[in-house]
Amino acid sequence: MAYTPPQYASLTDYATYGLVGTGYRNITDPKRTAALIAASTMLEDALASQFVCPIVAPYPPQLITYTCFLADEILVTQQGLSLEGDGNKVIWKRADAARKWAEDVANDRVHPQGIIDSRTVQSFDADLDADTRPPRCATGNTAPGHGETGFPSEDD
Repeated sequence: MAYTPPQYASLTDYATYGLVGTGYRNITDPKRTAALIAASTMLEDALASQFVCPIVAPYPPQLITYTCFLADEILVTQQGLSLEGDGNKVIWKRADAARKWAEDVANDRVHPQGIIDSRTVQSFDADLDADTRPPRCATGNTAPGHGETGFPSEDD
């Protein structure tokens, strides 16, 4: 079975929770989607230590929000902008909070409520065999712009 990267927040979610808005004219919806997928994969890497991935919708608000926070950081750095500038510090702080949450989940210090993982779904269908079960979160993701969750080229 081919691996499909997760996307734990939609463009609609991003419009609600993300900060990188229309002021960045060259950030298109495909680039926003790629950033959401990259952010989702980063979070899934942490969630894999506590849950059988992929996480199943509906996604809890924390997961959606933190996905958007990380996508903001990815989009700003893709634009070559510094996260140290006064206008971007809030983006860095929000992304840092998302990384801290993911680390806390991975180290069993935080127990997110409302997460439905693949194991839960499997328990409802005892007839699934090993070949039809979703894999654990085997993302092996590299830095943004590399691997399966790479961003569109600057020409897109």
